[in-house]
Amino acid sequence: DVRVYQIESIMIKLLATKILLERGFPLNAVGLDVSKRRSNVCILTGKEPSFSSEKMTIFHNKESVGLLVKKLKSLSGPVKIAMESTGSYHINLCNYLYNLGFKVYVIPPKLIHDYHPANLRNQKTDPADSEKIADFISMFSDRLREYSPEENLRYQLKLANRNRQTTTRVRVTLENSVKALTEKVFPGVDELFNSPVSSNGTLKWIDFFHDFWHVDCVSNLSEEAFNKRYKKFCSRHHYQYTLFSSSNIYSFAQNHWASMPKDSVTKKLVQNQTKKLKELIKHEKEELDF
Repeated sequence: DVRVYQIESIMIKLLATKILLERGFPLNAVGLDVSKRRSNVCILTGKEPSFSSEKMTIFHNKESVGLLVKKLKSLSGPVKIAMESTGSYHINLCNYLYNLGFKVYVIPPKLIHDYHPANLRNQKTDPADSEKIADFISMFSDRLREYSPEENLRYQLKLANRNRQTTTRVRVTLENSVKALTEKVFPGVDELFNSPVSSNGTLKWIDFFHDFWHVDCVSNLSEEAFNKRYKKFCSRHHYQYTLFSSSNIYSFAQNHWASMPKDSVTKKLVQNQTKKLKELIKHEKEELDF
């Protein structure tokens, strides 16, 4: 409703004016709309309602940011810098400005999204976003917590955990893909073994499927020939060998069939996928040992 919106805007402006009058000195409010390699900057100086606005674009390098710093240090009165939390893009710039002694605020994007200053209504551009952030911090800085960097160890552990979660998601996706592939070339092979992750960071069924990549790799052999190959497989990968398990696998293969042919294309497809999966499992295990 337009009337409700106008009333809300007036109330916000009145609150901001009260805050600024109580402050008793001009505020320099700086809004940064941060992207990967550059930021749009809006600098509001003065007192409500006579703010003056200056816009500029900076790149995330020392020379370009240095020009902004020089500009901010030339202003009279306190400088308050605000930017949205952008995941990771804002962190370097935020820490850099903080270490130079500026008061920095990192604002949740939802607060900026829900904030509607009357002079910027329905505008959605990078310069307008930076002005919106500057306008927001000019009004509400006294009600926000100043930014302070996380301890290095805490931040490193957080990144390590995030990387591990990403690796786990990718591994689960790939493992499901490999299991779907087994149903076409060696149905049920992933259920033949229940060994835990081995010392080399992989699972027995994945190693087995990599070497015996098609059900016919087992069923076309005599039981004696398969037993010899399976024994070599267990020795090469450091798995325990028993004649009983070898016989079970052979009987299982004799009772199943594949929907994909036993050819070079199928072999390459299976072995490429299982190789990637083994590498991911090994990498995931190394991250757990971090």
